[in-house]
Amino acid sequence: MLDESDFEILSNAKKGYFQFEIGIQSLNEKTLKAVNRTSDWNKSKENIKKLLKQGNIHIHLDLIVGLPYEDLPSFKNSFNGLYELKPHQLQIGFLKVLPGTPIELQKKRFGIINTDFAPYIILSNNWLDFETLTNLHDFEKAFEIFYNSHYSDTTIYELEKYFDTPFELYYDLSQYLKNYNFSSINKVFEFLHTFIKKFKEKEFLEDCLRWDWAKKSKAHFFPEFLNTKELISAKKKGYKFIFENSKFQISKSDLKRAVFFSAKTDKFRKTYQNNNLITVFLNDKNQKINLPFVELR
Repeated sequence: MLDESDFEILSNAKKGYFQFEIGIQSLNEKTLKAVNRTSDWNKSKENIKKLLKQGNIHIHLDLIVGLPYEDLPSFKNSFNGLYELKPHQLQIGFLKVLPGTPIELQKKRFGIINTDFAPYIILSNNWLDFETLTNLHDFEKAFEIFYNSHYSDTTIYELEKYFDTPFELYYDLSQYLKNYNFSSINKVFEFLHTFIKKFKEKEFLEDCLRWDWAKKSKAHFFPEFLNTKELISAKKKGYKFIFENSKFQISKSDLKRAVFFSAKTDKFRKTYQNNNLITVFLNDKNQKINLPFVELR
């Protein structure tokens, strides 16, 4: 529904003022028709891209699992299509068959079985059996933890390269995390640290994970499973260099709360650190200082 005049107005909005929740639900045209929705996905896709490019509006897209005619391959296609846009959040919801709604009146036609109590969530239909829906619940949990939280964006971005589609990555994660207790951010990183060990460039991926920790954790130290001699040395040398250099106007207390990062692999330094030896993340994590090799020798 947006036109160019709308985009012009929205481009002037203060960052963080708006959040757009866009209920795509499915990319399957037969599915959308069955639930009385009309959509021009190509136009919607271009408009969502424009909004994301503007960078000032939080974009939240929705998919619904359990709609008529949406089998597993169809859901994969819908998921991968929306994921390609990289919205700030992509919510995966499950069909709730509310009493008296049009979908409830067609339960027999679509083979829908749902709980008899609120929230009347779907258990199976003609296209998805109970086991598949259970696996998709696990998939949704993995996606919330590893995408929507944005704790580990760098690691996830690099892991995507090992899979044919984004769906396969999160499905693999979901199978590994069954019965795993995520009680804290430390547990999320501990899980990923175990998960990435099976991949070819595991040392590079471990650097990615440490980088994510440095950016996202509120702690100014690394947990034992992520710590390395490079990180210990970086904190010692980086702290001394900054504290003794007058061009850095940083208080001693702020410096003590900073996170000092140093990669183990050349690939990470080239890809994410512009070949610097140490990156120092200050309190708000949006501020960082890069210290080049030459100044620390």
